[in-house]
Amino acid sequence: MIWVCDLEEDCSDGSDETTCSELSSSTTESIKTCKEFQFLCSDGRCVPLQWVCDLDEDCSDGSDEASCPELSSSTTESSMTCSEDNFRCKNGLCIPRIQNCDGEDDCGDSSDE
Repeated sequence: MIWVCDLEEDCSDGSDETTCSELSSSTTESIKTCKEFQFLCSDGRCVPLQWVCDLDEDCSDGSDEASCPELSSSTTESSMTCSEDNFRCKNGLCIPRIQNCDGEDDCGDSSDE
């Protein structure tokens, strides 16, 4: 995937950001959305859903790993748990219970709907 005009230099020479018009942060926040197969980081960047809860912080603010169950090398998917006030998605992501069955795919795999 190529990240162009996302306000983050992904190419070593910064060429992915050089032809972009400068947007104010309020404008960027109001229009920022991700594709259905992407996760919207708290910092506004979109990353592939498979990068969420993979034990690697892909968002500069770590939001792709923030709501994940803690894993150890001996942890299996069936033994992962979320806190009591969260819902555990089939992909292992923990989301607030209030987002379960709210008409939006908060898990990224539709298991909360």
